[in-house]
Amino acid sequence: MHPFTIMANQLNYELFEITNNFVYGRIQIPDMIALANEIDQEASYAEFEPASIGNDTNDVEPYLDIRSSSVIWLKDSQDAMDVVQELVEDINDTYFNLPILDAPPEYQYTVYKDVDDHYDWHRDFYPEDSETSDYKRNVSLSLCLSPAEMYQGAELFIKDGSDLNVRVFKMRFGDFLIFPSDVEHRVNALRSGVRASLVVWYGQNLI
Repeated sequence: MHPFTIMANQLNYELFEITNNFVYGRIQIPDMIALANEIDQEASYAEFEPASIGNDTNDVEPYLDIRSSSVIWLKDSQDAMDVVQELVEDINDTYFNLPILDAPPEYQYTVYKDVDDHYDWHRDFYPEDSETSDYKRNVSLSLCLSPAEMYQGAELFIKDGSDLNVRVFKMRFGDFLIFPSDVEHRVNALRSGVRASLVVWYGQNLI
């Protein structure tokens, strides 16, 4: 598919591929630099923590075979988050039409920095999560904040409709995947360097 350029209010981006299970594109460089600068400024003084799974944030040791990375929860980069939300709402309204009714409760800055950091196959929201979560994730965003030449490995895998149709993306600076939160995906093990990304889930409050 040939890329085409779209302007969503404050944001210019290109789309490269559209399926029922994901939209793959890239925020154009001037806009992406402005976004990344705001996010990186907050990340520079925040304290990273080991990534957990679900609501269990007390002990990550049992999950290291499933997920190994470092995260911070962004609180002060609201201008960047507002612009990114415009992108997600525009894509969702055009291609998925899933409910995005309430502001995301969390904005996750994820870093794969140690060799073998990874995240095994998972969905961002399972039906049973409704019993333990106050927020239903309907649409997921993964936005790459690192140039591709700065890391090896850590490719993003996503299932496109079946276990046999797996797409693999070596994410570049500004590349994004937007997809329904029940689509399975994973991050391959990091071999070298550092890959940072913004991960946000959009949906609705359950209470």
